[in-house]
Amino acid sequence: MDPSFDLAKFTTPLSLAGFTAAAFFIVLRLILKTVRFQELNQRGTTTILLRIINLGFILALIAIILGYLGFTSRPNIRMHTVRLDPSQRDLPAVLRQCATQIGALLALGPGLQGPVPVSTETGTLKDVMDEICKVKSCRWWVQEGNPPVLVVNPLSNPARPEPSPQ
Repeated sequence: MDPSFDLAKFTTPLSLAGFTAAAFFIVLRLILKTVRFQELNQRGTTTILLRIINLGFILALIAIILGYLGFTSRPNIRMHTVRLDPSQRDLPAVLRQCATQIGALLALGPGLQGPVPVSTETGTLKDVMDEICKVKSCRWWVQEGNPPVLVVNPLSNPARPEPSPQ
């Protein structure tokens, strides 16, 4: 799968770092507010330090929010671009190619075999799969999970096949 789709790899640490930094800046701010440094107050350094701490706290909050948003957002796998090998025209091989490019397993229903006359070699997963299923009389969907599963069934078979290892 495209590394940009795996947001959880960097958003969880970002959120955790933001939380840790926010806690640190709050504690530091409370210490500077309660302890009076006479020398520092005379030069105005305490005011500058408090401003820096406040800005650091705001940046930490932004990191927490961005980490949360990145972790909870789900990419639309159906719009992922897939490229088909023009030499591969066997249906299971083409479907396995699509599944591999989106980082998914393939669950192929019974009776889906034969050549695939696909006119496009590059397109979104949705466009390519819709074209294949129109020709081969099948239906498809992406079952969420880790990893996701590209499920392809003939129209006459309502059962959901188990994912096959690639």
